[in-house]
Amino acid sequence: MPDLTSLDIVMPVWNEKDNVHAALESIEESAAHAGVSTRLIVIDDGSTFEHAVFLDELASEGRIHLLRQENMGRFLARQRGMEEVVSDYVLLMDARVRLYPDTLTTLRAMVQEGSHPVWSAHVDLLNAESPWTSFWFGITCVWWREYFKNPRRSVLTEDNFDQYPKGTGAFFARSDLMRAAMEAFTTRFEGHSFSSDDTGLLRYFARNGGINLTPQIRCGYYGKDSLKGWVRQSFYRGTTFVDGYLPQDANPAYYLSAACGAVAVGAVGAFVAPRAMAAGAAGVAISAGMGARWCGATLHQSASVTALCLPFGIVFGAGLMRGLAMATKQFTR
Repeated sequence: MPDLTSLDIVMPVWNEKDNVHAALESIEESAAHAGVSTRLIVIDDGSTFEHAVFLDELASEGRIHLLRQENMGRFLARQRGMEEVVSDYVLLMDARVRLYPDTLTTLRAMVQEGSHPVWSAHVDLLNAESPWTSFWFGITCVWWREYFKNPRRSVLTEDNFDQYPKGTGAFFARSDLMRAAMEAFTTRFEGHSFSSDDTGLLRYFARNGGINLTPQIRCGYYGKDSLKGWVRQSFYRGTTFVDGYLPQDANPAYYLSAACGAVAVGAVGAFVAPRAMAAGAAGVAISAGMGARWCGATLHQSASVTALCLPFGIVFGAGLMRGLAMATKQFTR
């Protein structure tokens, strides 16, 4: 019978000393409850001096296994971490994630049942009072409404991939399957700094046996709760969206031309009929918030969606155009 007695955890980090410490404590507590021996493999992706020194201290205490690389992006950091994995199973985990005391206990029970070797954790937002983090959870309720309207055990396949939440922030799989997924990973961009580090991996698992999701296996997450962090994340996600969702056989130049045309039309509309454009924008914002509420978001999350959806559209759109430009450059080579 399969069992989970030891587990290597791969965590890429960049300037996350406080979060690494808190995440490590949550791992140690959950592991103690489950009777699982864990090893946290931290890949420092070019952190500044203060954060690097803190990681050195944890490593000297034997609490983490520390690797380092120059700032090359999360995918290559995780791939580097996988080279050190020796356990039969591996957990990909971000520094902002917190395991609950029973997370590994439940996960071990699932492994012992032999039900499925691949799980994406159900994620709870732990700093939900922030409008910046509430916005992200609100739009995920819309994007993955099939699940959030009625959270339940589900299996993600290639056919329903876009209907359910998933991510590599807390993702569990057999180590051999994870290595195979990483070997199959491709990107539209030159290098991996802006590649969609999770979507490609997840699509591989969806095509090859599926991904299990259940509210029973859950963890917490602290989102970036500042305006600066929200803007950077929105811009970055616009770029990675191109890598994760643009059809592989599509010429990105066509999409870039269409995006430029849409921007031009919007600019002309704002100049010619500013009141009509403002009224339309307000209507879109209100509708977005109402839609988020209908899909399972709280009132606070819905209000955040209403307030921030238009700024998000601008920043995300700018990131999207950057991604299309990068993909076009690579496509024409």
